[in-house]
Amino acid sequence: MNKTKINNTDRNQTEANHIESNHIISEAGEEQTLRGMRFDEIREEELSACREEVAKNINADDLSVVFPGEQDLIEEIVDLIIEVLLSRRKAFQISGDMKPAELVKSRFRKLNYDHIEYVITCLKGNTTKVYNIKQYMLASLFNAPATISGYYRAEVNYYMPELASGK
Repeated sequence: MNKTKINNTDRNQTEANHIESNHIISEAGEEQTLRGMRFDEIREEELSACREEVAKNINADDLSVVFPGEQDLIEEIVDLIIEVLLSRRKAFQISGDMKPAELVKSRFRKLNYDHIEYVITCLKGNTTKVYNIKQYMLASLFNAPATISGYYRAEVNYYMPELASGK
């Protein structure tokens, strides 16, 4: 199990060097799991209800039809969303910054079919090396509600410059 010591001077290099690190050592030297709890601490009913709600919110069945070869990825996304929503952590590390858990959970509750389609499409188009896929996916999901409109506007402007505003 990789352990990562986070410090302010070398945060990006630390993230790049520790592949699939699921533990963080805080500056005070305390170990914390990324999700802040084990799944066996969650009641089965709570986990089942959350899974059902997430699958409904993102239309997981429809995503499986649109992305037939990505069933495992869709299930991983559902599991990651559930992990965040059921976590008892006070903060999450997203893109190198600590974000309050309630902010992260609020964004994850807003995720819908369009956001997941956007994340999968962007992931499929990515050709750069991803050193920590879990952190990458957390950041992608967290940022999806805030970046989806800008992404599609940029795509339209690129492929149909005659529709770009200001021209």
